[in-house]
Amino acid sequence: MSDADIPDVPREPSLEELLSLHGKATLDGVRTSLPARIVEYDADSQRASIQPLIQHGYIDATQVRQVETLPIIHDVPVKFGAGGGARRTYPVAIGDIGMAWFTSSSIARWVLTGKIVDPGDDRRHDLNDAVIEVGLHSFNAVPTDAPTDAVVDHIPDGMTLKIGSSGASQKIVGQLALNDFMNALQSAIADNPGPIAAALAALQLKLQLLNFGDGWLARTTKGLIE
Repeated sequence: MSDADIPDVPREPSLEELLSLHGKATLDGVRTSLPARIVEYDADSQRASIQPLIQHGYIDATQVRQVETLPIIHDVPVKFGAGGGARRTYPVAIGDIGMAWFTSSSIARWVLTGKIVDPGDDRRHDLNDAVIEVGLHSFNAVPTDAPTDAVVDHIPDGMTLKIGSSGASQKIVGQLALNDFMNALQSAIADNPGPIAAALAALQLKLQLLNFGDGWLARTTKGLIE
């Protein structure tokens, strides 16, 4: 029988379907980024163990979709903002949520030296090559407000540092620092009653408020010590 006599029977599955299945299988193990929760944290080495919060879905041998929770990932570097020798860090607590990135090559050797290295393992976007930056949140658990007129540092126990606020004449407002100053001033007045002490305290307060936002706290401390 010649090739011309062979019936043209469609392949099952088709070449296009095979290529599509191959592509899906290849991407199935590729991780780029996922929300994750801090489950352990070592402040000295600034590394964490994290739990990915998105489950992995797949089709099993019976063509039924299954889901599984991804494993906890250990020895994950925690990323803080830094540059030019400056760095901003913040407390990291168990339960904090962040975005985990999975690097395109193994970082197992690099994290030990910080230098150019041969990874030794040519895995790509592997779960074990995660880096996390804390601060992500879901829509149902917004942790603080986010003013649109200033850069604001929110600190536990209600302290905020507001920079560039249009709601204040000062460039920087430290609410707790102002509260501490007011409390100390009130104590000084209470401990030293009399019109002269009160007048001096009021004058001092006026001077400090005029300089507020321009190193006033340092000058106040110096004046009180001297």
